[in-house]
Amino acid sequence: MAPTSQLWHGGENVALAEAYRPRTAAGVMECFSSWQPCLYHPIDRLAAEHWPSAHLDERWKPGDDVVVLLEKVYGFINRSDYTGASLPESALKVPAGYLDTDARRT
Repeated sequence: MAPTSQLWHGGENVALAEAYRPRTAAGVMECFSSWQPCLYHPIDRLAAEHWPSAHLDERWKPGDDVVVLLEKVYGFINRSDYTGASLPESALKVPAGYLDTDARRT
């Protein structure tokens, strides 16, 4: 099953506000818009429904793994028109309860 993904504000444990999302000179990058709670790209399971018969070459394929999704996101933020994201430091925190400190002690 294809994954779905969303930009997250770790400190507040909510979806990242559009004001903090990756941008170009024209505004928020379309793939990171707040269109739905997902990456607005055919590789995302939820967004793929928006293009039922288009962009088939960009969709998740059997045998793909999370690396394929991460490479796609890496490509977006390494485009020549990417101008950055203005994130508060608190957005980079891992939400409370997501790290099991006892499991990391082994």
